[in-house]
Amino acid sequence: MGSLRLNIWKLGEVPKRVYINGLPISGKAWIEKSGSRTSVKFSGDHGELTESEVLAMVGSTQGIDIGNWDVLVASVGAAPAPSKGRQAGTTASARRHGTPDMPMTWTADDAMDLDPNRMADPIPEPTTLIVDHREPALMVDLLREVRNLDVRVETLDVGDYVVPDRLIIERKTTADMAASVIDEKKRLFFQTDRMTTTDVPAVLLIEGGVYDQTRMSLNSITGTLSYLAVIQRIPIVPTLSLKHSSYMIAKLVRHAVHGLGYEMGLRTAGPKAPREAAGYVLEGIPGVSGSLAKALLAHFGSVAGVSAATVEELRKVPGIGPKTAGKVFAVLHATQA
Repeated sequence: MGSLRLNIWKLGEVPKRVYINGLPISGKAWIEKSGSRTSVKFSGDHGELTESEVLAMVGSTQGIDIGNWDVLVASVGAAPAPSKGRQAGTTASARRHGTPDMPMTWTADDAMDLDPNRMADPIPEPTTLIVDHREPALMVDLLREVRNLDVRVETLDVGDYVVPDRLIIERKTTADMAASVIDEKKRLFFQTDRMTTTDVPAVLLIEGGVYDQTRMSLNSITGTLSYLAVIQRIPIVPTLSLKHSSYMIAKLVRHAVHGLGYEMGLRTAGPKAPREAAGYVLEGIPGVSGSLAKALLAHFGSVAGVSAATVEELRKVPGIGPKTAGKVFAVLHATQA
């Protein structure tokens, strides 16, 4: 086993967990505060590895009394930060192909670094989010850390997170999704069906790897996702962990209430030379192909000439019928409301 790597996860400025990377397990492990002492928690398969063995390994790595939470946090926080210079295997290409330090897939550990307050377009003004009282307290705490998000805990009839008149989000862990499909009442479909009866956009957030559990057969998982997406028309948004879900919820709220935050270009960057760019401009009109754009420019001499033409004049260009001529004229003379 290689050396262990420890990372502190904070809620605001308060250390909450110390994640342990490099253990010989397929699941996740972390240390959290228990009174003034520490305890080890596992997520997923940790084999026969015990809490005391993990504490011993971490203690050996750090050379400290691993049972004291404050000592542990101070020790991890005092460790030299990894170099931020470009190292072998840290490029985007390396991540796509995978290396020991840069795997091919994103994991829940990667999500620990996400901060909704550092999004490119954070929530710009106070926005209300209602959270069902049965959702985890940690989720509520995370969401309350998001600037301009007014989080209110109430009893919800539909969904787990609601932006009034804007968005409904139902959150399911993969374990809960499986349980709610397997049970006799088919609880998941009842919940999503109620979401479809409202006039508000609804999203199903699935937390964790939906194919990483075997309580449902592969056929059942496939059928469930197809039914939700096609029959009920519920968008399905996957997340890696509860922390990732909190970030995703903040992003969904941002988009539902305040939009993208900027205007997205409908076309890629065109040619820089004026002559080629003129054809590119006309090709942006629905129904105008590259050859038709060239014919228009040859006939009228410029984009300005095409814009000044009447429908009757446009129809004189070979290859342009009445429908295309009308469309070209309408686009070039459209006004913003």
